[in-house]
This record gives sequence, structure tokens and C-alpha cells, in this order.
Amino acid sequence: MKRITLALVVLVGVAGTTHATLVLPDGSGDYPTIQAAIDATPYGATILLGDGVFTGPGNRDLQIEYTLLASQSGDPEACILDAGGFDLGAATDGLWCTGIGIRNAGPVTNTLHPGPFRFENCVIEGGHGLVVSNWAALTDCVVRGNSGALVISAASCSATGCLFESNFSPIASAYYPTLENCTFTNNQPPSGYSLVGVAVNEADYGSGSFTNCRFAGNDAVSLVHFSRGTEYHVVTGCEFAFNPGSCLWFESGFSGQPIATISGCTFVANGAEGGADIVQEESQGGVSVERCIFSLRQGGDVVQPALGDYELTFTDCDLYGNVGGDWVGVLADQYGVGCNMSENPQFCDWAGGDFSLYDTSPCLPANNTCAVQMGAEGQGCEGVTAVDDTPSPAALLTAHPNPFNPKTRLSFSLPAAADVRLAVYALDGRRVATVLDGQRLAAGPHALDWEARDASGRALASGVYLLALEAGGHRESMKLTLLR
Repeated sequence: MKRITLALVVLVGVAGTTHATLVLPDGSGDYPTIQAAIDATPYGATILLGDGVFTGPGNRDLQIEYTLLASQSGDPEACILDAGGFDLGAATDGLWCTGIGIRNAGPVTNTLHPGPFRFENCVIEGGHGLVVSNWAALTDCVVRGNSGALVISAASCSATGCLFESNFSPIASAYYPTLENCTFTNNQPPSGYSLVGVAVNEADYGSGSFTNCRFAGNDAVSLVHFSRGTEYHVVTGCEFAFNPGSCLWFESGFSGQPIATISGCTFVANGAEGGADIVQEESQGGVSVERCIFSLRQGGDVVQPALGDYELTFTDCDLYGNVGGDWVGVLADQYGVGCNMSENPQFCDWAGGDFSLYDTSPCLPANNTCAVQMGAEGQGCEGVTAVDDTPSPAALLTAHPNPFNPKTRLSFSLPAAADVRLAVYALDGRRVATVLDGQRLAAGPHALDWEARDASGRALASGVYLLALEAGGHRESMKLTLLR
């Protein structure tokens, strides 16, 4: 995550004041608490926070007019506002936080005007929500280990350059979410919930824009749920990998109106628990899919079509090695149209999360007759004249994410059917968990989720473990790092 150190002169210019108030965790500085500083300074003031941990009354349940809270050092790992389980507060006209760590906090709510909530270069963790408002924006933030929905009831929500990891709740519910260059990994919202909701509450408006985002190892019924959008949804340059459920879910469009364009995206090894990469539920609009790769889906289907009047168009796409079939069902008549194909995309290291392509890949513009780039990434490796359809396990035993908490996706590939043993060991040699115990598996890629628990079901402690694979006379191991 990018660290931003803001000089005092910049903060003064942003807030439009001649002096930035300084508050220190030990109560010294210009005022003893953050609330005291807010009460004593004018609307739109800048309040600088020194490094340390701010806790207790006066530093939580804040009552705010529009205020800029900024760490003096610009380091959110050093300047921390710990709400201790209380709400962050309430604001009459928004709040701007920069360079601050926000821990164990409930949401800040907007009580009067639809003012903005901005969070820049912040680390937001261990809380049960962040914003209840009409407008929220996050830039260069890390959001992890939260148990409540991050942004709810927002008309507009944007996130740029953010990392969302190991959260146990939906990330956002908004009519107009805009996400760019964000990573979502190892998030596990409650059963039946999507990770991001667009135009929730059955509204008849809303649109979502997702650009160059990566979704990996998230356990949700669907990653993004587009609901009743009368406006256009756009998903561009995104990657979806090792997610056990569905990826993009479109619901209840309107007759004759397009729903979305999905372009230049890569889908790899999703669906261990079924579902589909693209779901159209009772949709009467159309979805256009362009220049995408759908590969190695472990369960379910690439597409689950709508029951009503729908239009689904694939253009210049590669569907390859999916368990439920490639160009089948409603897609059967689109195989071979333009550059629609079923060829090995030749990822540099798909199980390791590298979805760039070998120089010989048919998905590169130099290697197909349509001169188009398919997928989210271009060439990333070269020098291989032939890429096996089923590489040996020695090259593919991986865990993603790693480090992880508390669940990771284990992936490997078998050159032939074999009895597979997959176990986890402590570094002192004790076997602490058995994932597979001689189970017969077919040739090809496999992926399964493992939660860090021992044989009796107790959660394993943080630390480094050894993952060992035995299959068909082959043995291989790798290290796993569990962070709690």
C-alpha cells in the first residue's frame, strides 16, 4: 500500500486553515482528546494526530462537523484510533481521514447532510463497519479482519488502490460503486451474502464500474451482485481466481435494455462449490462478454443463463478446460464465431496466481487471426515451445492466499489419475491436519479450500506449517504461513 506523508503546509491548504491543531495520545498537545479538538476548532479544520494509540472517551463516538483528521507522520501503522468496540461517531457533514489506523470501530454515520466520507492511506481492521452515508470514498487503504459491512446505504461508493482481505462481512452495498485497481482476497461474508452489492433494496436504478480489480480466494455466494439496474454495468480488466462460488450475478434487468459489458477479464479455477462465472437470474436485458478467458472452472458452469428474455453474446473469448464444459448449452452456437475458441491460454503460472501469458499463447494478438488481446494480462513469460495441458504437480502445488487467515485455497494438478494424500505438518514433524487421505482423483487440475484447524477441529495457532503432497509416486511440499 502506498504511504503518503503529508506536510503541514499541504494539510493547512486542504483544510483552508492557518493552523493545524495537534493532539497526542497521552493527552498533551493543543487539546487532551480528539473530541475536545473538534469542539474547539472551526468547521473544516485540520486536526493532526501524533503517533501512538488513541483510546477511551473523547477518542471514540466522535461528534463531528466536517473535519480532516490526519496523522502527523502519515503512517497508519503508527497512528491508531482504537474505538474499543464503540462507534467511530456521527458527522453532520462528512469526515476526511488520512494516514490513520482505525481499529475495533463501529461505523460513522451521517446525521444531517449527504456530505462525503473520505479515507486515504488508512488501515481499517477488526471493526464492525465504517460508513453509513450517501457518499464514501477510499483511496490506498488496507481493510482487513472486519466483521461488519464496510460501507452501507451509500448512493455512491468508490475505492481506488485498496486491499480488502480476510473480512467476514460484505464490503459495500451501493447504488453507484466505482472500484479501480483494488484487490479482494480471502474474504468470507456470511452464508448467502455477496461480497459487493450494486443497487440493493430492489431499487430501479444503479450502475457498477469495476476496473483492473482482482478477486481471489473469496468464499461468497457471489462476488458482485448487480440488482435491478436500469443503467449500465461495466467490468473491465478484472481477474477472478480460486473463488469457490459464483463471480458476477446479474438480476432483473429490463426488457430491451442491455445490462452490462464484461471485457478483457480472466476467470481461472473458480467454482469449487458450484455456481457460475456469470449468472443471469430472470434477466430481460443483455450481457456482452468480450475478449475474456474462462479456464479450469472446478464446478458449476461458465454461464448460468436467465429464464426469461435474455441476450448473451461472447466475442473473441477463450473457454478452456472447464469442468462443466466450454462452449455448451446457450454458448454452443457461438463457438468458432470470430475468434471464440477453446485453446490452452498458456498462463505463466496459473496455480501460483500469475495469469500473464507465454509468448506462444493464442490469447495474444500476435497469435490469433483477430489480432486481439484476451484476458486481463498480456505476455509475461517466454521460451517455452510447448505447454502441457496437464502440467506435473511439482510445478503446481500452491496455496492462495499465503499468508492466510483462516482459509486458503490449495491447488495442484495430476498428470494421471492417482491416490492423493495431502497433509499439513508442524515444523517439528507433527501431523496437525489431514486434507486428503488416499482419495482417488482424476488427471488434471484440482483445487480445494482448507481452514486452519487440527484433527479435532480446533483452530491452529499462527505460525509456519508444511503442506505435503503424495500422488502417484510423486512427493512435494511447501510452506504455509498462518496469520491470526
